[in-house]
Amino acid sequence: MLVYKKDDITVSTVEEQDISDVVKLYSANDFTADYEASSLRPTNYQFITLMRDIIDGKVNTESVLVLKKNDKVIGYISMFVQYSRLNIGHIAICDTEQHQGYGKLLTRLAMLLAENDDRDVSLFCDHRKNYYSELGFEALDNVHYLYEHKGIKTEELPHLFLSIDEYEKKAEKDRMHKIESFRKTIDFLQKNGIGL
Repeated sequence: MLVYKKDDITVSTVEEQDISDVVKLYSANDFTADYEASSLRPTNYQFITLMRDIIDGKVNTESVLVLKKNDKVIGYISMFVQYSRLNIGHIAICDTEQHQGYGKLLTRLAMLLAENDDRDVSLFCDHRKNYYSELGFEALDNVHYLYEHKGIKTEELPHLFLSIDEYEKKAEKDRMHKIESFRKTIDFLQKNGIGL
């Protein structure tokens, strides 16, 4: 799904033919963690699986946008929705195309997607503090940054994520499913005389 087009630059949601190039960029970058300081970096296999799930519509709380120049993948941004917040996972631009504003373009697009859905944007980053403050992010500490939505509606962009209401309903349904599953497990253990 096309998100942005200007001259020879396009940004769209990840497609099957993009996966190999995105994984090469992912592998070439030394991300310390994914999304949060305490998270482990996903393996290439896990990242490929996530992208395939996005393409197949199996997940609607995560997305990867791919930036192409003359139809060649030169960058991407991964994002996921958690409650009322859009979280930026990681951004990568190939070495030969850095310092040309492509990372800022991807970040701005994430901010526009969030603004249109009344969401804040947060990210974890252990470097480039000025890069994000220039875009309106506030440093919460040395590694966490937050952009609070301003209530500004922007140009129409494709709807990539669940709405906040849909997310809350899904989260409640998932929570109730976990509680029910836990209850069934406890009942099974008690009926069979198995201790915790």
